[in-house]
Amino acid sequence: MNKKRLFAIVLFIVLGLFMFTFANPRNNKDDRKLNGDIITPEEQETTKEPEITTTEEETTTVITTPVANNNQVKNNNQPKVVPTIDLSKDKQQAIDELNNHKGDYEFTNDEEYNKVIEEYTDKINNSDTKDEINKKLEDGKEAIDKLIKEDLEAYKEAAKELVKEYADKLGFKEEDIKQVLTTIYTDIDNQQTKSSVDEAKERGFDLLDSLFDEAQKQAVNDLEKYKKDYIYDDIKDEHKKIFIEGSSNINESTTIVEIEKELKEAKDKIDKLINDYLDKYKKEKEDFIDKYTNGKDAEYTEENQQIIDNTKKEAKENIEKATTKEKIDKIVEDTIKAIDEIQRLNDTKFKVTFIGLNGVEITSADVLYDNAATAPEMDEYIIDKRIKYHFDGWDKEFANIKEETVVYAQYSINSIYSKVSRLADGIAIPKNGGNAGIKNYTQIGEVELNISNQQIYAKLLKAINDSARTNRSQVVTLDDATIRSYVNEESEVMGPLPEVNELNYKYQFYVLKFIYDDGFHIDATKIVDEEALARNTVVVTYTINDETAVFEDGTQIKEVTVTTGHNKVELPKVYEKESKKELNVTWKDTNNTVLEEYTTNMTLTATVDREAPVITLNGNEKINLFVGDTYTELEATAVDNYDGSLTDSIMIDGSVDTTKAGEYT
Repeated sequence: MNKKRLFAIVLFIVLGLFMFTFANPRNNKDDRKLNGDIITPEEQETTKEPEITTTEEETTTVITTPVANNNQVKNNNQPKVVPTIDLSKDKQQAIDELNNHKGDYEFTNDEEYNKVIEEYTDKINNSDTKDEINKKLEDGKEAIDKLIKEDLEAYKEAAKELVKEYADKLGFKEEDIKQVLTTIYTDIDNQQTKSSVDEAKERGFDLLDSLFDEAQKQAVNDLEKYKKDYIYDDIKDEHKKIFIEGSSNINESTTIVEIEKELKEAKDKIDKLINDYLDKYKKEKEDFIDKYTNGKDAEYTEENQQIIDNTKKEAKENIEKATTKEKIDKIVEDTIKAIDEIQRLNDTKFKVTFIGLNGVEITSADVLYDNAATAPEMDEYIIDKRIKYHFDGWDKEFANIKEETVVYAQYSINSIYSKVSRLADGIAIPKNGGNAGIKNYTQIGEVELNISNQQIYAKLLKAINDSARTNRSQVVTLDDATIRSYVNEESEVMGPLPEVNELNYKYQFYVLKFIYDDGFHIDATKIVDEEALARNTVVVTYTINDETAVFEDGTQIKEVTVTTGHNKVELPKVYEKESKKELNVTWKDTNNTVLEEYTTNMTLTATVDREAPVITLNGNEKINLFVGDTYTELEATAVDNYDGSLTDSIMIDGSVDTTKAGEYT
């Protein structure tokens, strides 16, 4: 080998190593150490060795270091052997594998795929190690896999959209086939290749086609069955024509909407066919019912005739509502039966009822048309709840009964009586006629109520009627004087209001009421009779040996008022103020008349027989006059009952106004 060629080889190698060193600056010193070379400080500064990896082929290169000034370098100018790696074959294999990775998969658009191939081809070519080549290859594969996955997902979505468009084209409503679409979409999503996606899509189309075919069959079947039981012999031929035409139109339909439209139109035609036939049949049967009677000369009571008219009217209304011939026939049959069961006039009996007092039925009987009823025997008088009624006859005639009849007994009130009850001492008068409790009342008598006064009678009658209507007690009045005016003082049956038996007390009548289950009641309470009290009071004075006396309760009194009441009076005991010695006590009245004398500690009594004078009118204690009566004069006479002497007498002339009811003193 000549020097020029050797120099060229050396120079090429040096330049190659120089370029390799700068292109792959990593770990040169470490690689040298692995090869057993010793790296001098100068080499560390000026030399960067290539990275050594295990490859199938290695080459040994002799590197000659240039000599400066023709002097040789250390190590006696011996050549050094450095192992180098050729990665071109590995890179090509990686690039080929990258290009073949997608296999048979066809992208919808290759633009992104081509970019990935170009990008990772450059990265592999620029790799410095086999590991780096492998890493770039794997990254490229992942990028391609991602593109394939994204492209396949987009392809699936496009397939599903085509399925949806096809379903819309057939006229399906999404909500009606939601489950079917879900099944098709799931089938598409489960595919791993475009070809299998296409197959799933076609299966979806087939499924929708089958659903459409089924819809057509179902529509024809529905039309065939529609109101089949309503098709009568008279209209069968017309119905058959409608069915044939409708079925043909349904089978020629291209959308669900058209199928539904043709089915509805065919059904409407059937409805009209049936309705027209039924309308004609209804009219015939309504005319028949209008003319029907139970027998040629049948006559009915007014009430029964009304029942027949109502029955016919109701039947015709029901016929109008009927939807089948069978129902119409059944209505006609039932109507005829109902009319036949209604009695004709001459065979009819009517119930006649006789009602007595308080609406109580006395008797009843069934009476043939135009015959007389027999009334029950009635008592002339009847007493109910202390009211005496007179039977006045019946409220209507019953000789020719032509309908259900109720005959009421007519009564007039003859007399009204009332219980009189006294309220127990200490019990407050109830408000508004209320009840203080049965245990707090004592019956003290009965009286007859005055019904000769029409105003009073109207009030009493209203209380009776209101109580019967409401089943509740009715308060008539709360006025003592009015209640007294209700009492018939001249009654021989009951007598006047009862007198109180206790001295200086009288009854105050505070309520007259009608108890719905017991009759009239007058309630009274005991009050002080001020007039009697004044009439029966005597004022007496006392002296005890001209000294101040003291009663048992310690009260010092010189004058005392005592109510005698025509009876003996027990006078108070008197004691001397300072001591208990015996004292002479003298009781005197205002006339200084000695009533009693006694010694202290002794109980004495005195009898006072003084009474108020008795006043009479024309010899009577009281005279009853009626409105409109006339009189010439009245003589009022007062007699002292103490000794029977006449104390006063006066003539009364024209001082009583007899045009007004009331009490005059």
